[in-house]
Amino acid sequence: MGAVNFSIDINLITFLTNYNPFDMFIETGTFKGDTVEMAKKFFPQCISIESSHEYYKKALSRFENDDTVTIIHGNSGKVLADLTSKSNDYSILFWLDAHQCEFEGETENTLETPILQELSAIAHLEPNSVVLIDDARLYLCPPSKPYDYLQWPDFEKIYLHLKKLSTNHILAVYNDVIVYYPNTLKTSFSAFFQKYSVDLIDIVNKNHKYVSYIKEIKEKEAVIQDQQQQLIEKELLIQKQHKEIVSLSMIDLSFFNYIKKRFRSFIKHR
Repeated sequence: MGAVNFSIDINLITFLTNYNPFDMFIETGTFKGDTVEMAKKFFPQCISIESSHEYYKKALSRFENDDTVTIIHGNSGKVLADLTSKSNDYSILFWLDAHQCEFEGETENTLETPILQELSAIAHLEPNSVVLIDDARLYLCPPSKPYDYLQWPDFEKIYLHLKKLSTNHILAVYNDVIVYYPNTLKTSFSAFFQKYSVDLIDIVNKNHKYVSYIKEIKEKEAVIQDQQQQLIEKELLIQKQHKEIVSLSMIDLSFFNYIKKRFRSFIKHR
């Protein structure tokens, strides 16, 4: 659940599958299954590992009639170790996004993030395989509350674990995703990064403008609400004055009818 894209970046998946052959997509952290739903359009086989029993059941039901998708419940590190031991020669795109959420409930993963266990479980990368780690910001510096930052490895540890998988891959950070890709794709990836990377300074500047706009809008809303209140008060005053006028008119009419009646009586008895 990245800060730039809620799920995996469709542009990144499109680029990778166009330039690199993959046999399989493996995800940790199924959540509601939206990433698998998108990934199955690009890969012949998709496997997703979910530690939360609640989300596992929902995802299992969602893909029960899809032969290209396999949902597995369990500790992501242990399941990955079993999967990769049987697929050493497979070209795999790994999407690692299994950190805990506040609303996750009962889970098989005991750590807030099992990323180091997952990387150790992968053990070796086939030359065309790629590792994507979501939420790069949480590893680049200690994450904010409510996370326990002591449970989160820093970026250097991530890098050292990735190097153990392959020395023929390149490390990059793209839009809140750590990317470890084959060095044969360096030129193509550089062009891709230049085209699709988010400019953080531009985001910050736009955010400042957005905050300024919000403040200005709220001030205008306050003025409008004040004017609306004044209109309501004037309307109430008009209604009150109208009632008073109607009441006076009724009194005047009653007095006129009384005089008229008396005058007729006077004429009649004259």
